[in-house]
Amino acid sequence: GGTSGSCQFGPGEQPRRMLQADELGVAMTCTTATYSTESCSSTTSLADSSGSPPEPLVPPVWSPSYAFDEFLTTFYVHPVVVIRSKWLKVPHIVLMSTMSLLTMAYFVYDLRGVEKEIVSVASMMEVQEPASNWWDCSYVNSTCTSSWTEVPPEYCNTSETSMCKRFPIMEVIPEGQVAASELPIGLSQVLECKRGNETCRAKNHPVFVQSVEDLNMKIRTSLHKAGGNGEMKHSASEIQSLLKFKGGEVRRLPGFNTSRDQEVDLPALEHFKARYPHTCGNTDGSVGTCMSTAWGDYVSLGILLEAANVSIDSAKRNQGFVLDIGITYTNFDRTDFWAWPWGVKPKLIYEPSVRQFSGVDTVMFYQTHGLGQGEESTAVKVMRCLLVISYSQGTFGKFSYFRFMIELVVMSTLAGLAHALVRYIVARIYRCREDLQHVYYMQEMSTTKHTHRCSQYENLQPDQIESKLQELQWRRRKSVLAEVP
Repeated sequence: GGTSGSCQFGPGEQPRRMLQADELGVAMTCTTATYSTESCSSTTSLADSSGSPPEPLVPPVWSPSYAFDEFLTTFYVHPVVVIRSKWLKVPHIVLMSTMSLLTMAYFVYDLRGVEKEIVSVASMMEVQEPASNWWDCSYVNSTCTSSWTEVPPEYCNTSETSMCKRFPIMEVIPEGQVAASELPIGLSQVLECKRGNETCRAKNHPVFVQSVEDLNMKIRTSLHKAGGNGEMKHSASEIQSLLKFKGGEVRRLPGFNTSRDQEVDLPALEHFKARYPHTCGNTDGSVGTCMSTAWGDYVSLGILLEAANVSIDSAKRNQGFVLDIGITYTNFDRTDFWAWPWGVKPKLIYEPSVRQFSGVDTVMFYQTHGLGQGEESTAVKVMRCLLVISYSQGTFGKFSYFRFMIELVVMSTLAGLAHALVRYIVARIYRCREDLQHVYYMQEMSTTKHTHRCSQYENLQPDQIESKLQELQWRRRKSVLAEVP
């Protein structure tokens, strides 16, 4: 009440400043001078019976007991500014809802609550000759009928080649080597020596190993992880093996037990058949084999080279090269997980690639042969090689409630982004609209406060600093109002 520029006061109140009507009701209104503090159980007025304010508080003298009391009783909160406007609240609700839904959808789809452990994948490789009776024979007992191609392939008929030869399988791999993670396979014979007189005769043209691509690679893998008992199951009955080609195509290795009639019903087999409808080769153990069995995975060397998108030309046979076979295990492929039925679907992926030796490097091995009729010393044949190297990696995923909560807390920070978008973008857009300018000014004048430079408050008393700050806020509000058209 009262006239313009003054206020009427009740008992226990002090004068307040009244704004002029032409100042658009700026939010710097008369403030009561009733001082009070509210505890958990009572409210005590700090004004005396005459209504006059108390004396200014004297800063307490610091002491350990005072510091301890401050630590136990002082609780700080940020001031809360409530702006009642649907033009701010509705955009905030829309942004919060949209961002929350998108964040949660990504959170669930990307399996952010899954904790991944490193899996150690060990592999051993062997070379076997293809056999027409593979399922019924024994290499140990020499009952297998070789199906190694008898007809010389096209590269044996070039003018650069002196000859191709069908070497016995034991001459194509280093002497005494059975299984390893690095396996040399002979491509061409380049030298022939006689032990005793140490004389070597270089061949005018290397003798190529005929149809080396027909050989079968047997790959056995074992999986171990650090957590738990450290042992993981891996056999044809439990993990689907796949072969990845250079262009991105993935083909499936059909799984069998110990007989071709015992096709294994792998977990999620129907899913893998639907996603990878094509198999990578035949399943009879002959030329072009690509299958998974209880003894290991068998893949023809020619199919591995096809997957690496390379063929063995004369230069490669003369120099040798490296075939890397990357082996990757995972049980939490995102695409596989969300295919029905939802859940983990373990798989093992072979991904071959080719690289060359350096110009001054190569890999060779020699084979020693016993004395033949009419020979005076042992023959030594030196072979230039294809070096097959397997390298492995793997991850084992399992749901972790602790990781789920961490990821959820990190993503919840997006709530602050929605608030910032409304305050700094949406509200400023309203400033450009004549019918919504008041929303921008409501927010600006209720949330923004400024001070002078620190040097301007030197040697001032607290009440003088407060007065100076109020004056500055008043001037700023006046300047904001001056922007109104």
